[in-house]
Amino acid sequence: MKTTGILGGAALALALAASGAAFAGTSPGTLTVSASVVQNCTVSSPTLNFGSWDVVNYGSTPLNATATITFTCTKGATGVYVTADTGLNGTHASGTTRAMTDGASDYLPYELYTDSGYTTVWNTTNSGGHVFTPSFASSSTATATIYGQIPAGQNVPVGSYSDSVGVTINF
Repeated sequence: MKTTGILGGAALALALAASGAAFAGTSPGTLTVSASVVQNCTVSSPTLNFGSWDVVNYGSTPLNATATITFTCTKGATGVYVTADTGLNGTHASGTTRAMTDGASDYLPYELYTDSGYTTVWNTTNSGGHVFTPSFASSSTATATIYGQIPAGQNVPVGSYSDSVGVTINF
């Protein structure tokens, strides 16, 4: 039994010596690792719900509503701006650039603003006017409040009114 142990040990020593001979030298090299981080963005799709419009009791006062929209972009993204189109029924608005419809032929005008004073309309393009310009300098998300308003005096038939506004984040 001892002979087997000695021969086994000698075989192991011989194998180690032989393997060491295969790595007699070294040669340094460099592995280059790279990746490109691209600028990309998404925008959430919130719902702006005005609730109930009652022209009899509230017809002389505008009806306001808010919604929060979330923008997600690559951290450090620059040159980002957000526009909102006039909605599916924008050409039917009266005194405003947007309108909800009851699905028939009735339209309830409303507007979207970027400020709580309801003075700056959310622009549909990046030329002339206000657009959202979120910052992604230190984070990959930004939020903004959308301020919606149905102007006073809108006397429309009973119904459920809605619109769909396209929101585009440009980067």
